[in-house]
Amino acid sequence: MRTVALAILTFVSATICEPLELGIQVSSDSTILLTWESASASTCIDIYRQVGVNPYEWISSVAPTINSYTLSSNQLGATLLKIQLSEDCDLFNIPSDAYAAYSFEGNTEDSTGNLFHLSNYNCSYIDGLTGQAVALNGESSYLERPTYPHFDPSNGWTISVWVKAESLEGQQFIASWYNCGIVNPCNNQSLSMYHIPINNGFPGWVVRDSGGEHVGISHDETIPLEEWTHLVGTLDGVDRNTRLYVNGNISGQGQGDIGGLSGSAPLSIGRVYIQGWGTPNGYFHGAIDELKFFTRALTLVEVRSLYLQGSGG
Repeated sequence: MRTVALAILTFVSATICEPLELGIQVSSDSTILLTWESASASTCIDIYRQVGVNPYEWISSVAPTINSYTLSSNQLGATLLKIQLSEDCDLFNIPSDAYAAYSFEGNTEDSTGNLFHLSNYNCSYIDGLTGQAVALNGESSYLERPTYPHFDPSNGWTISVWVKAESLEGQQFIASWYNCGIVNPCNNQSLSMYHIPINNGFPGWVVRDSGGEHVGISHDETIPLEEWTHLVGTLDGVDRNTRLYVNGNISGQGQGDIGGLSGSAPLSIGRVYIQGWGTPNGYFHGAIDELKFFTRALTLVEVRSLYLQGSGG
């Protein structure tokens, strides 16, 4: 292998029948330009990287008709790159059936027409992933949808969100629906919850049903400070599995026998809601953008479509 500062790799995509491994050792300041001849519009060029002895990690997919792709420095640090074709590519079909969606363009309104607007408590607006994002100070800033059953995930559920952390210390909550937070004492009739937390920099996805069955998934790496990271948590309405995705990759899957979730807890963004037996805590310090909820589990392809839309491919 050789270390390169600039590599231009050209191949004919139609000839890739098996994954193409590129034996190039790249450094953090490398730039790699991939070019190819056009292939069928129904296929995608999938680009993976391998860091050390870890499994290959998907980093992007590109429509073959684009003909080229530049790997940026934050996508490198790899020992191997791998290219392969995906047939019947629909990575660029963005899911359009969001239950609630917030772009934070100077407001906290739901853009779906369902009118699930959020209340803003001490949050400001800054430059975001696209347009504006909401900024939280880690002490008193949060968004909330008052006590209401509309965010009770009785069937399938997905939360998709972009976050940019200013601190990785302690336990912080990106999104939280915690039925115990409104009940004192918390009992077996009020155990339902779901959270996307960041625990000392490690993002996760936690779901607990009304009977106390609990599944928690934690990513095995910390997210970077002051960089946008895409997090998705899903609950499948059929097999009841839970999945956590980080930047378009499956981070983990929970196989617990998750039953129904019910309750009327507030939806909290940037903290966890507790009253009566405690106080709200876990305030997030950073920015949040493009927050979406779906009443089903998004597929891997749909998750990657949202990631590519936000990251610019």
